[in-house]
Amino acid sequence: MYELGHSHIIVTRDHLHEILGLDKMCNEKITDTYIQGSKPVTSENAEDINTLLEIYNVSQKKIMATLQEKDYKDDSEKNKELAGLGFHEAYDVGQTGVLRRIAGKEGAIQ
Repeated sequence: MYELGHSHIIVTRDHLHEILGLDKMCNEKITDTYIQGSKPVTSENAEDINTLLEIYNVSQKKIMATLQEKDYKDDSEKNKELAGLGFHEAYDVGQTGVLRRIAGKEGAIQ
């Protein structure tokens, strides 16, 4: 369950990378496996979790570095897209909390 949520986030982050002028992080196999509306993930088509975590961590570093280097305050269209993708990622992260509860785990917030 965690892998699916995390993987969908990195696929969606490729849109953010495009907006920021960065190279995409996911190859076609990862994108096809984890994009919204894809077929269910199975042990046969799942990507290695360590690979996915590495992509996520590298992506985070690249995004943060780019946002610190460039000023987007006067680009309202880019700001709108960035805000929308930020909201989307926050929503997806929240869904992993729901999945945690469905799996019988305690919530992170006590």
